[in-house]
Amino acid sequence: MPRVANNFETLVIPELAEQFNGDDRTYLLLPYYSGITFDFNTKDINLANQLVDIVDELLSIDVESVITGGSNFDFQTFEAGFWNFFDQAIKIRLIDGSEKQVCATILEKGGTIQKMVIINGDFNPRNVIRIENNQIVLIDWNGIVFPLEHLLTYPWLLNWQNPHWQNQYASKFENDLPINIDNVRMHLMNIALQRAVGEKGHGTPYADAMAQNHIKNFFASLKGFKSLLEISG
Repeated sequence: MPRVANNFETLVIPELAEQFNGDDRTYLLLPYYSGITFDFNTKDINLANQLVDIVDELLSIDVESVITGGSNFDFQTFEAGFWNFFDQAIKIRLIDGSEKQVCATILEKGGTIQKMVIINGDFNPRNVIRIENNQIVLIDWNGIVFPLEHLLTYPWLLNWQNPHWQNQYASKFENDLPINIDNVRMHLMNIALQRAVGEKGHGTPYADAMAQNHIKNFFASLKGFKSLLEISG
């Protein structure tokens, strides 16, 4: 696990207490933090702002100085993964396949330049804790890299039941961070399709509602937008 200095105003990265191996696995022991926890569908507007502040602070890290090659986006693997889910979505009748050319065009446009950020593997409100001094601890920290627009789009998509939260979050990161809207469009297309396929497989009314919302956002990405504020909710 890469080590990153904790010298941030908002973010707290858990310090590794101990590392040990067993059963052909590596185990990391991290400290316990007491504070306020959240769910995917939080209405906490302050958290919307703090999540963007966290990403802004992580952007200050020189990825290559921590992980050699970490600044490189593996577009080939990303693209292959997308088309795999595309085929699955056809099989379960979420889409009919006629969307393929538009998807290919979005991939071509969005796959050129990606700013990579060191982050935990699942950046969303459920994986943070607000501690006593109002700082935010990222839990499940493993220090891997994701494209900037991927990790920003993911919490927005998950909090689909709270458009006011989505709007505040999107407005802040679109104004404060160096995003590329074509990249946002590509990553929303990808994440929405993956989540729709995954939720559809659960077969419950709530999961079906999530799948329908995600596929709605998939189609919104195909149509195009200048801001996520146009399609929140």
